Amino acid sequence: MHKFSTVKSGSYGTDVIVLQTVLSLLHYTGKDGKPLTIDGGCGTNTVYAINSFQTSMRAYGYECGTNGVNDGCFGESCWKVLGVVM
Repeated sequence: MHKFSTVKSGSYGTDVIVLQTVLSLLHYTGKDGKPLTIDGGCGTNTVYAINSFQTSMRAYGYECGTNGVNDGCFGESCWKVLGVVM
């Protein structure tokens, strides 16, 4: 089974593409309000979508930020939560 890497500002690669695709399918948008560009680079819009995901999941009782605060990083706990909600 593939172990996904932590995606944060400046990350680039296949795991970013996977995350951008899934967040887009779940209707998370970038800071600009537009669908995420699936380009494999974690920039401002992807970080915004990550933070939106963390806020949404917290409302359902899942914590994947840092101590109740959005951290802009999609790490192991976020990947696990994503697996639960998918």
